[in-house]
Amino acid sequence: MDSLESESSSSHSQRVVWSGPSQSEGEADEPTGLLTQRQQTLLSYWQELLPEGKSGNLPLWADFDPLRIWTSITRLVVYEVLDEGKDLFFRLAGAEFERYFGQGVRGRRFSAISSPERTRAGLKSARLLYETPVPQLVHGWMEAGRRDHVTYSRLSVPFALEPGRRLGIILACYEFGANGPPAVARVGGD
Repeated sequence: MDSLESESSSSHSQRVVWSGPSQSEGEADEPTGLLTQRQQTLLSYWQELLPEGKSGNLPLWADFDPLRIWTSITRLVVYEVLDEGKDLFFRLAGAEFERYFGQGVRGRRFSAISSPERTRAGLKSARLLYETPVPQLVHGWMEAGRRDHVTYSRLSVPFALEPGRRLGIILACYEFGANGPPAVARVGGD
């Protein structure tokens, strides 16, 4: 299992706990014990969509059918990748995500609605996903409306907008609080 740490200047708001080479169904290096049932369903469906016999090619966004994972809809976020991962555009955000985030985000840029620290950490993982387009599991925390913060687990899977093209869409399934990871420790033991 590949384990990576996201860096930030003052605290660790997120960390990549798994970045997988899962380009084929049933591959051994999967984070099965780390995924919720909804995230496992998304990963399995994404693997079904991989083009046969075309190693390294991504599933096409046009082939994605949200009804195949309808039980996760409220926890899904569809990000459009801008400028090779230098920013993200919220194409769609499920109601559960927006409730925890504390505001509507659809139609907005990630960099315009997040704190500078969250923007650095979030866009770092987006660039990593752009450079190495494989499923990615992140555990972290975010400021959440009227709360101090909320913990989350995010499985992101990459899609292309056209055959043979680079990553254009990131589909993420979020789990929060009790359904997410244990609290992520901040630097300094907070």
